Amino acid sequence: RKRAIKVIHPPQKEGYRMIINCIQPDSYIQPHIHKLNNGSENWIYLKGKIGLILFDTTGKIEDIKIISHNSHLMIDIPPNTYHTAISL
Repeated sequence: RKRAIKVIHPPQKEGYRMIINCIQPDSYIQPHIHKLNNGSENWIYLKGKIGLILFDTTGKIEDIKIISHNSHLMIDIPPNTYHTAISL
């Protein structure tokens, strides 16, 4: 799996959640969707390089972004968007 997740919001927190997700090289996060009524998911660069892929509801790639020190430092994933992340 080569990943570690640390939840840093209180367990009773509703709405906005804060999680640190560490992904080692040659690992990825399986494509998924968060059913959100409001807000979005934000990915913020700390170290390394991540490829973030956004899909439509049929699985077609809508966008590919790179998160690294020399590209995007933060990417906003709109609510109810399928996405995956790949460590590069």
